[in-house]
Amino acid sequence: TVSAFFQDIAAGDARLGAQNWLVRLVGSDADPSGLASRTIVGNDSEILLADVARVERARAEPDQLTTYEGRPAVLLAVVKQADINTLELVERLKAYLTDRNVLSTSTGVDLVLIDDQTIPTRNAIRLMQNNALIGLLLVLCVTWLFLGSRIALLTSIGIPFILAGTFWVLSGIGETLNVMVLLGVVIVLGMLVDDAVVVVEGIYYRLRHGMDAMQASIEALREVAAPVTAAVLTTMAAFGPLILLPGILGDFMRVVPTVVIVALAISLVEAFWMLPAHVIGLGVSFKNPSRVQRQRVRLTHAIQVAYVRFLVKALRHRWLTLAGVLLLFLGAIGTLASGLVRSDFFAADTIRLFYVNVEMPPETPLRVTLEKVQEVEQQVRNQVREGEVRAMLAYGGNMFTETEQRLGDHLGQLMVGLNPKTPALRTVEEMIEGMREQVLSVPGPTRVSFLRLSGGPPTAKPISIKVRGDSYDEIRRAADRLKTILAGIEGIKDIEDDADKGRSELVLEFNTDAITRAGLSPDEVGRSLLLLVDGLVVSDMRDAGEKLEVRVQAADTEYQDIVDILQFRMPLRDGGSIALADLAHVTRQQSLGNIRHYNFRRAITVEADIDSEVTDTV
Repeated sequence: TVSAFFQDIAAGDARLGAQNWLVRLVGSDADPSGLASRTIVGNDSEILLADVARVERARAEPDQLTTYEGRPAVLLAVVKQADINTLELVERLKAYLTDRNVLSTSTGVDLVLIDDQTIPTRNAIRLMQNNALIGLLLVLCVTWLFLGSRIALLTSIGIPFILAGTFWVLSGIGETLNVMVLLGVVIVLGMLVDDAVVVVEGIYYRLRHGMDAMQASIEALREVAAPVTAAVLTTMAAFGPLILLPGILGDFMRVVPTVVIVALAISLVEAFWMLPAHVIGLGVSFKNPSRVQRQRVRLTHAIQVAYVRFLVKALRHRWLTLAGVLLLFLGAIGTLASGLVRSDFFAADTIRLFYVNVEMPPETPLRVTLEKVQEVEQQVRNQVREGEVRAMLAYGGNMFTETEQRLGDHLGQLMVGLNPKTPALRTVEEMIEGMREQVLSVPGPTRVSFLRLSGGPPTAKPISIKVRGDSYDEIRRAADRLKTILAGIEGIKDIEDDADKGRSELVLEFNTDAITRAGLSPDEVGRSLLLLVDGLVVSDMRDAGEKLEVRVQAADTEYQDIVDILQFRMPLRDGGSIALADLAHVTRQQSLGNIRHYNFRRAITVEADIDSEVTDTV
């Protein structure tokens, strides 16, 4: 009846004289009362649909729920487009939030910024600026001490020129100013004036011996151009292969060697062209040295004499010198081997944000999962200190990891956004360890773990082991055994795997003989089961921009056991009835939450974090 009445039919075009008419039948109606007033098809008497069914408009059951400070919320992640200034975008978002929150008393909606990832970028820019300033001042001081004020100034101004040229080239090849670009700048800052210092020292030496600026520059370049170029090219060759790194890590890191190579290339231009031109243009000369210059010459001579004496002693006692060098080398190796220096091949600062993962038994309803996440939230609130937390967001139905998003009613997560680090605030690691015992003591979840994120490319946890095989039960037992072994190793924490346990399921198989004897068809049995459980979508329409489905479903009934559904009796053609349980073979079993593959075989990935105070990734 519902599918017969609730349909729109385009009958086609009809031409009447000079007019062309479109003929269509409209049966869909967004008002439930319109459908309720339809008569049941196939009955002798006039029975309305409202007489045998409840017709109402409702919302589908949510598959995710979110709360903020105990109130319903919507989590909205903002992802910028390429070539958009992140800093300006976040500032515009903050201004929009401020403007909209003025109306919160009338709209009832508050907009809250949970996390701001521009803080690391701002810190990186500040670090680059500080390093550039410190480098400029140190170059200025050292070159003034040994080469004089005018040459010191000419050498130092090469730094901003090289940086400006580097940024100009990067902009031309489509790069933006981001954390990785700034990392490359910080790495190369100390190398930018090396070649310039070598060139200008050669010029300075000749100027002291009476040459004019032009001749001194030409002679110096003839002497040092080849070795300086070779030195810069060897540095470029060391960074160059990093551009060829494959995968996500290569895409992420490629910009760092690019910045270094571009900056070094521009530093050669500055050292071989701009610096000599400036020296010639300024007319630097030491034919009439000042009192400070004479003292500078005496200081340089004294340092040279002391160095030569030390070098002579080292060469005279060459075996003792060699033994000292070897002792230092062996000491460095021993320090690494003993673990006094911990290794991290991709070190990165932890982002001021962490998650608490909550996994409930597979059959747990979504709202119960959210309630348990809120209990965990309360424990976290009891352990944090004033000023540490920006905001907390609890949600159920999904769980974010370092590399993927997991979905399921039994999965929940607490997002804890933190304020920027200050000397008075704890680090993310200190906060997690301070609340770990209290959070893990919350009863109910099958697993509670912490997730902290670091800057850099998406990577797995420090410990990630894939257990592969053809039998799921076999690799499940192996993964459990592996987790037990890891739990007994000091310094390993937050052990988990990516295999979700499925919910309990009721499996029915058609009883062909019973269905045939009852005079029914498998289609009728299957449709009846659909109507009893999830309902059957018989039609749909668009209303106010939203998709509106028409679902026919059996009335809600409180069941003591899942098999009670099968006590529903299907009508037979002879006027009798038969229970669904008599038309199918019924079994109960545990379903699989997911099946993952690695290299064409089933796999379960066991992951764990490490305590950096106890051990490292090596």
